[in-house]
Amino acid sequence: MKKILFLLNFLFVTSLYGTQYFVSVSGAKIDIWDITKEDGQEHVITLEGHKTSVEKVVFDPADENILASISSDRTVRIWKTESGNWLDAICIQALCANKGRGRSLVFSNDGKHLAFDVGNNTIRIVETKLWKQIKEINKLPNWVSPGIAFHPYDSNIIVFVSASSEKNEVHIMNIQSRQVLKILKADFNKLKSVHISADGNYIASRAFNNMICIWDAKGGELVGEIGKPSWDIVTTMFGFHLCSDFIIYNYSTTKSYRAEDELRIVNWKKNWGRNYETKIGGFGYRGERSDEKDIRSASYNPRFFTHFAIGYGSGFIKIWEVKRESKKFIVKKNKVLKKRAGDVRALAFGSNL
Repeated sequence: MKKILFLLNFLFVTSLYGTQYFVSVSGAKIDIWDITKEDGQEHVITLEGHKTSVEKVVFDPADENILASISSDRTVRIWKTESGNWLDAICIQALCANKGRGRSLVFSNDGKHLAFDVGNNTIRIVETKLWKQIKEINKLPNWVSPGIAFHPYDSNIIVFVSASSEKNEVHIMNIQSRQVLKILKADFNKLKSVHISADGNYIASRAFNNMICIWDAKGGELVGEIGKPSWDIVTTMFGFHLCSDFIIYNYSTTKSYRAEDELRIVNWKKNWGRNYETKIGGFGYRGERSDEKDIRSASYNPRFFTHFAIGYGSGFIKIWEVKRESKKFIVKKNKVLKKRAGDVRALAFGSNL
């Protein structure tokens, strides 16, 4: 039954929208792309308004006509198109994050709340109907930005990373009462980011040494680990696939003589991540530097996982199309977007993908 409902939802969404929007960030500029267009014609518009570098962009999961961006200029901007065509987009709100440089930005799944980092270990939460602040959670214990996420079914519950030299934990908190509902502990040093599976059953966090820890959200037990400790490996993106049995992450080596990047789709429940379902490879370099260097950002479409993208320090963006066939993931290169000025610091897919 779940597979039938998923298929019907997929067919509805793909028939409802004829465009597939994708966002990239270079410096203070936000580029909107429609990747259904022919090669060379994908670029739709550049949104300008931030004064300094944009750190993150996110689409509203409940309304793909709304985009939020957070910048080192200490503002969060809300962009919207009334017509559904991003050529008509305007900035409808500029929210102040006045206590420091923000890097965290996340919508709740129902689109009713937006949370962002305002500095000094403080998270500000606004309701999106009128874009008014409803809560400011300050003095969070050792909170690590950008480690924050909303629970998929309850926008009053957030999950955030609390890390120090002495302990590394993930806290589950009710934002109304500020009650910590559960504390998840890890032995790895410096947890950095957090992700919750779509069914709410599992929580994953990435450590500074690029290990990914997975906990049972209800019981709090550590149930899985992925990766191997290495200072020469960079993981810029990770998250759960539709089915919470799979973790998706990119794996980059950054040694001076070699740089390679892979997308890995792992069934972490089988041998704790040793059974790799799919790897993307073959777009690294050895020896002489090329355009495929310095991976700065990565993203995948969390709704259906049909696409995956990597942004490079050289300004190139590469997009892959991903299909599930039987028990395998089939991956093929879909697009290479034209070079932009500056490195690609952030990427995001529209909810219709």
